[in-house]
Amino acid sequence: MDRRSFLAAGAALPAVVALGSQVNLRADEVSTKGAEKLGWKLALQTWTNNKKSLFESLELCKRLGVKYAECYPGQALEAGKKPGFGPGMSEAEIERTLAKAKDCGVTILHAGVMGLPGKIEEARKIFTWAKKIGLTIINSEPDPKDLAVIDQAAGEAGLKVGIHDHPKPSRYWDPEYVISLVKDLKHVGMCADVGHWVRSGLSPKDVLTKHGKHVVSSHFKDMAKGGGPNGYHDVVWTTGMGDVPGMLKALKDAKFQGVFSIEFEWEWKEETLAGCVKNFHKTADELA
Repeated sequence: MDRRSFLAAGAALPAVVALGSQVNLRADEVSTKGAEKLGWKLALQTWTNNKKSLFESLELCKRLGVKYAECYPGQALEAGKKPGFGPGMSEAEIERTLAKAKDCGVTILHAGVMGLPGKIEEARKIFTWAKKIGLTIINSEPDPKDLAVIDQAAGEAGLKVGIHDHPKPSRYWDPEYVISLVKDLKHVGMCADVGHWVRSGLSPKDVLTKHGKHVVSSHFKDMAKGGGPNGYHDVVWTTGMGDVPGMLKALKDAKFQGVFSIEFEWEWKEETLAGCVKNFHKTADELA
């Protein structure tokens, strides 16, 4: 199930609202040495900025000092222009998107949450597009019966797929179920949306301690009660109930190397996102 299908199914998350003024994090404000030593990359999931275009989201990454992006399907490349990001992009649109990303100092590494088909030729077409963009991982909620085909197509393309968890009652909310499906696959793992685990009544640290070796990507969050989907909303990392240091330590112990995507599904200010950037790198430095 892609994000558009998820919204249509009635388990919708509200559009995210940006508030306040712009920031501009200087390189000397944030040490990235710890994250680099651990093999961690910090990205912005552009769903955070879903009221704006992809190009505007890449500019937001630049202001935050975030060098990577995870893009969601359907986001307009530029304000008021369709079609948006996804396999339907023309060669010219792909070139313009990559040029804009380069200009902002950003590499687009992941895409999601997006649908993946169960027919091998159709799956190959999506992975061909993904390689043109430079993706390494597609995060998805596909039909379980299609996972063998998706694993094959991902392997042929040299990419991986992360099975994403929306909260109860979605198909993949239970990590034990996800692990039962992916444990024997070579190119499909878990996209750990740790905020949705909180919304499903789970302890993200406990899940990551048990299953961290199967994580290939993460929609990383810290949560507080009150408002927001399922009664929880996003807050600056390390200021909520998610135990950010514990989650990061669990992933370090699991030898995870990959991308943490900042994703807010609640109103935010750029200062809020900047706080996540600073606290992530501060914790990574301590763990490294």
